[in-house]
Amino acid sequence: MYSFKGSISLAKLYETMTESGAINSAPRLPFPERRNPSDGALGIAAVLALLGMIIHLLTNSRYGYFRDELYFLACGDPLAWGYVDFAPMVALIAKISRLVLGDSLQAIRFLPSLAGAVKVLLTGMIAIELGAKRFGTMLACLCSVVAPISLAIDGMLTMNAF
Repeated sequence: MYSFKGSISLAKLYETMTESGAINSAPRLPFPERRNPSDGALGIAAVLALLGMIIHLLTNSRYGYFRDELYFLACGDPLAWGYVDFAPMVALIAKISRLVLGDSLQAIRFLPSLAGAVKVLLTGMIAIELGAKRFGTMLACLCSVVAPISLAIDGMLTMNAF
C-alpha cells in the first residue's frame, strides 16, 4: 500500500491518495443555508407559548394550594441559602412572587406559567434550529403545550417548573 519513508508533506499525500482513488474526489456539497427564523415559524412558537400561558392562567386557580407550594412559601419568608431538601431558587422565586404579585393563587402560579411558556418557546427555537419549517415547529410546540406532565407541573409552584 503506502510506505512512509522519512517525512512526506500532507499535500503530496493527499495528491497521491486522490490519484489512486483512495479518497473520493467528488466535489463536496455546500452547507445548507441557515433558515431565517423570521419566516413565521418563530411567530408560531410564540403564539403557542402565549396560548399555553393563557391556559395555565385561566385554570390555575380552580384548585387549592398544593402542599409543596405552602412549604416553598413558608421557606421564602425567612429566606436562607441552605435548605436540606431543595435548592434555594424556588424559595427565592416564592419570595419575589409574594412581594411583587401578592399572595393569591394566581399570583404565586404566574412565574411557573411564565417558565412553561418559555419552555414552549425554546422547544420551537430548537425545532427551527434542527431545520423544521412552520408545520414542524407548530407540532413540536403543540406537543410541548399539551403534554400532561407540562400541564401539571407548569401550573403550580414547584422546583420542576423551573
